[in-house]
Amino acid sequence: EGLALARERALAMGADEIMIAGGAEIYSQTIGIADYIYLTEVVLQPQGDAFFPAVDPAQWQQIAHHPQDAGAKDEAPYIFIEYARRRLDGTNNMAKIENPTLRA
Repeated sequence: EGLALARERALAMGADEIMIAGGAEIYSQTIGIADYIYLTEVVLQPQGDAFFPAVDPAQWQQIAHHPQDAGAKDEAPYIFIEYARRRLDGTNNMAKIENPTLRA
């Protein structure tokens, strides 16, 4: 229901993408329908029990990889990674589509 409303609003506003920002449960519910993933990977191994789902290289192609040094107020460096979902023919879908793109 929420995604249908988001798509309706995005089309009405002329937006070409919908961003999903959530916790582990929201990501696991939407990763199957996302076209792109913007992932920030922090170079730490904190304690915890909620994580972003694994990115399957058979389904996702890495299209950008930007390592960043830790800033003055950061605890660790991080890497900003972009993925595009692979199409059935094994390529990524970089063409603009008529419906808003869903990005996780």
